[in-house]
Parts: sequence; structure tokens; C-alpha cells
Amino acid sequence: MRAVRAASIMLLAVALRQVALSECAHKLYGNQELDRKDVSVPTKVIAKVVEKVLPGLGLILPDIEVTLEFNAAMEFNLSCSCRPCCRAPEKQVASLTVSASVSAFGGNVYFTAAGTETLDGLLEPPPLKECALWITLAYQVGERVPAVGVNLSLGGVSIRQEYVRMRFSAIPHCGCTADPRCFGNTAPSIVNVSPDKLALNQGESGTITVVATDAQKLKPFPEEISGGGYLPVRLEQAWYSEDGKTGSATYRVEFPLEGELLQGVVKISAWDECDQMNEVRVPVWFFYPPVLQLNPALTGWRKGWYDVAVDVYDPNLRGCPNPWEAVTVDVGASFGVSHSVPADKTFGCAGFEQGLEARELYTRIYWVSVAPIPNQCPRWVEIVARDLRPL
Repeated sequence: MRAVRAASIMLLAVALRQVALSECAHKLYGNQELDRKDVSVPTKVIAKVVEKVLPGLGLILPDIEVTLEFNAAMEFNLSCSCRPCCRAPEKQVASLTVSASVSAFGGNVYFTAAGTETLDGLLEPPPLKECALWITLAYQVGERVPAVGVNLSLGGVSIRQEYVRMRFSAIPHCGCTADPRCFGNTAPSIVNVSPDKLALNQGESGTITVVATDAQKLKPFPEEISGGGYLPVRLEQAWYSEDGKTGSATYRVEFPLEGELLQGVVKISAWDECDQMNEVRVPVWFFYPPVLQLNPALTGWRKGWYDVAVDVYDPNLRGCPNPWEAVTVDVGASFGVSHSVPADKTFGCAGFEQGLEARELYTRIYWVSVAPIPNQCPRWVEIVARDLRPL
């Protein structure tokens, strides 16, 4: 009986020590309207050519600096309430991210902004006590803010402006957290990748450039990216805005030195300081020249003619029909030789089954019959194979 009573007292003590979890709620106002997440504002977009220094390279290149000027007021307000108040060491956090994009000057313009307010939690918050935060992102008529331009063209002038209507969208967050810096953080946006696909001939290399923005701050782009079945790339140059919210990186991809890889994918990622990531994948096609090889078993004299048989092979025929490949064989001869060639000198994807790997399945035999002309020199025959690239 005594043991049972003691157990009951212990259970009662544990129940009394349980704490109520905070319930947080928010209200979002867009230009004074409740629950409005989008605000459309007439805006002037100003683009100006400036000089940009590429770090580490000592190069000064022209760049286009973009500024937005608001032609009407734009305001988002977020109220964040938690009951009971957040319990220390957690803090109450209200965060608001606003973004917009618009087409201008033949390209696209992007804008992003963020605000955060925090309130220390209480050691022993009363169950009915409510704590509130208020955050405002507001822009007045005539106020100017920086933006990011991608693929803009100013038509040869140093400064241009366009009047547009931009739709600004807000993402609110409200709650208790032990990591206020990254609470409600959104991953970086990759606003441009150029080119979005790449084709390389054997021996060539190419570059891929990405532009990323973040409401907080970007981490430096990685020096090298490899593994996971993706093509390896190395960072060639990078640039970051003064506030670290915008950056661009150019990566170089090389033609494979071994094998006959026809297609691969490059993956480039952008990270922010809260370790959130966004990535883009760029397909890369590799193109090889045709291969001519003498076929000794089918080459020799026959009835006064010398038949030359060559095996014609192009690795890219294994990729048929995507992309399409074809090989054309041309024959040239000197004055001392007469020659006869097949009427059909071009062959392509037709007749090849996609996915077969054996080289001989993608090889065609091409015959050239030649006869020397008496007392005529020089005597030679040239056989050349070219593909669609043309390689």
C-alpha cells in the first residue's frame, strides 16, 4: 500500500511539471489588406552599363546595373503572436521574404528582400501570456532599390529605363526556434543558367555560367564539383555583390579523355549560409569524328580493278536518333586513276537500333573501285568521311 501511494505522488509531480507548447499564429497585410500575399506595383526599371572587376583576374568588363524605382507605395506587414510566449532558450521569430520578377530590356529582372524580428523567450512563461512581434517591409513612392538583371540588352546605349508593373510576393514565417538566423529561410534561387545545354566536339571544352540570388547571403560557389554520376567541372571565375545576396559562377567542363561517352549531365548548386541549396542540371552532348579503317579482307584486285574497302564508324551513331547523326563519304582521285564509287555515299541513323553497344553494329563498309591509267601520274585516291558537325 505504501509503495502504491508513493508511485501516485510521483506521477502527479511529473504531470504538474509538463509545460504547455506555444501556439503561434500570424496575420499578413499587403498594402493594408489582410491575407494579401501579392501586391502589384507600377515600377520604373533603370538599367545602366557599369564596369565590373573580376576578382583574381584583373579584368574590367562591362556589366549592367539594375535599379527599381517605385511609382507607388508598396508595403507588407506581418504580425506574429505566440501563446504562451516561447520558452527560453528558444526565441520567438517573425520573418518575411518578398520577391518579384519581370521581363525588361529583352531579359529578366529579379528582386528579393527579407526582414526578421526576434523576441527572447521566457524561462517560465505564464500559460495565458501572449507575446507579439510586428515586422514591416515598406517602400515609398520614388524609393530606389537594387535588383538583378539577366540577359539584358540596352541596344548600344549606356542607360535605359522601362515602366512595368511588378508583382511582389511575400512569404511569412512565425514561430519559436532555437536558430533564429535560419528560421523561415528560403533556398537560393538560380535565376539564370547559360547555356542551358552544351555540345562539345572532341578536344573541346565549354563553360556554363549560373546566376543565383538569396534573401540572406550566398556561400562561395564550390571550386570543383564531381561525383554522383555527374560530369566533373571546375570553377573558372566567380563574382558576388557587395551584400553577398547575388552571385555568378562560371564552370568549365572538358571533353572526356577516355572512352566514347555520348552524353552527360553537369550539376551546379548554390548554397546559402543556412545550408539550404538549389541546383540546376545542364545536359552535355559529346561529338566524335568518324573513323575510317582499311578492311584488308575485302581489299584487293578484282577483274582489273582494285577494290578498296573501308570500315566507316562514328561513335555518335550509338546515340541515334537523339541526336540524329549521319556520315558522308567523299572520294577524290588524281588524274592517273579512274574510280567508281557507290551511288549512296551517306548513311545515318536509319537502320541502327538505339542502345546497342557493339561497335561493329554501327559500322558500314564502303567500297571504292580504282584502276590506274597508263602513263598518267600521279596516282592516288583519297577517302574522307564527315559527319553532321562536320567532323
